Amino acid sequence: MSGSSENIKSQPVTLATSNVATVADRQWYVALVAPRAEKTVRDALLQMGYDAFVASRKELHVWARGQRKIIERVLISCVVFVHAAEHERLQVVSLPFIRSFLTNPASSKNELGRRPAAVIPDAEMQLLQAMLTQNDDEVAFATTDFAVGDIVEVLGLASQPLSARIVRLPGDSHNYVGVQLTSLGCAYMSISPERLIKVKPH
Repeated sequence: MSGSSENIKSQPVTLATSNVATVADRQWYVALVAPRAEKTVRDALLQMGYDAFVASRKELHVWARGQRKIIERVLISCVVFVHAAEHERLQVVSLPFIRSFLTNPASSKNELGRRPAAVIPDAEMQLLQAMLTQNDDEVAFATTDFAVGDIVEVLGLASQPLSARIVRLPGDSHNYVGVQLTSLGCAYMSISPERLIKVKPH
């Protein structure tokens, strides 16, 4: 498989129309793609009619000669999130520019010896997408494990408070709000305590 932009763009734009899925049928899956092909794959999938998302931020980049340009920086390399029903995911995985879908290592294997594709809960994707829209706050992503702390509601990211957990980065005395993505790691950002409401455990 080639991860080049030209090979991706040259693929025919077709989308099967049978077994049309409803919104309730769709879940967030993690498609694995070639390095630096994330945005091109996303755009190709969108053009084909699929719902695809890349964790990225728009940032102002200044070159040594003073040239200034807004660029899109990818935060999670080799990953494109796809919102699809299972039959749509099976269409996507057959595309030549999709390497595979992330599987859930905690699940049992089926009769073919394969584990099911990992599913990112809608609430986690909503929080991640809301974090990425906050241009005044730095957002980063780490694939290491964190000690998970209190559950909180975050104010000001969306029209309604979103649930998150407090995490502390290794070697850092500051607390961050993080969203732990299934099998992927944790996206995190520093948020003022005034924007957090502690949630009592059930």
